[in-house]
Amino acid sequence: MVRPLLSRFVHRLAYAAGWSTRRAKRVGEMRILVFHGVGDRAFSGEDFERILTYLERHFELVPLAELVHRTVSRLRIHGREMALTFDDGLRNSATVAYPLLREMAVPATFFVCPGLIDEGRWLWSHEVRARMEFLDEPERVRLRESLDVESPGRGESDADVVVEALKTLELSRRKEQEAAIRKATREFTPLPVHRRAYDVLGWDELKRLDGKLITIGSHTLTHPVLSTLDDDALESEIRGSKRRLETVLGRQVEFFCYPNGEQDARVRELVLETYRAAVTTVPGTVGVGAAPHRLPRIGVEPNRATTAWRLARPRGGRP
Repeated sequence: MVRPLLSRFVHRLAYAAGWSTRRAKRVGEMRILVFHGVGDRAFSGEDFERILTYLERHFELVPLAELVHRTVSRLRIHGREMALTFDDGLRNSATVAYPLLREMAVPATFFVCPGLIDEGRWLWSHEVRARMEFLDEPERVRLRESLDVESPGRGESDADVVVEALKTLELSRRKEQEAAIRKATREFTPLPVHRRAYDVLGWDELKRLDGKLITIGSHTLTHPVLSTLDDDALESEIRGSKRRLETVLGRQVEFFCYPNGEQDARVRELVLETYRAAVTTVPGTVGVGAAPHRLPRIGVEPNRATTAWRLARPRGGRP
């Protein structure tokens, strides 16, 4: 507990003194930022507006395509270039983030899962979390133990450890465990707070986004852990998602995002054959000549002080 409190204090102090912003401007390499949900319990719309205003004031916010172009063409950069990305194809990206992006003329890339859009279905991990929250503590413990999942560590919840354990399973086995969770939570009904956090974009909403401002990328068809799939499933999730997006939206889809950052040689080879570039979950900066299909990103926090610290120290560092 002491370490997180100390870190937050240092982040606030560095931000207030302007140190983290000055250092972030001197990093000398480009950065790709990643958002997930905005306008939910963890990251409010007001938080997002403050972060966006800060970024727009101090950095050059460019489309992902421009950042990739500067990388592969080995163009001169000044190191303040940043591209914004939004994962998971959540509806709040359109209802909360997009109006602010449009108002401030800030480009961004939305990575979406067309298979989930077709079915109007949540990401499987979001459904598991919501259903686990539905149970009281003794029921959560019993369910976790029935799935043979270890007890959560400090700062973790039962939902955290169950989701992480399911990510390691082969797809058919994971679906069996999901079915067991649904059976144990038959009475579950999504609350408004769940809908705001987990509902996915619809096709009509995607089509209404300004194509000159918002780039659409693939996040696979259904957001599986790609390294657990066989070759046929990989083909469907990686190439099939691109075909589906291009057919429905009528625009070229050039960029890919690895779900959970998981990949292996098979996955990378297929992505390399199919997309112009791909982003990961590995923290770091993007230099000239970086591998375009393994681009690192920096996660954005809902407060400016911690975000500025991450931009200044993109590969981590104490406190």
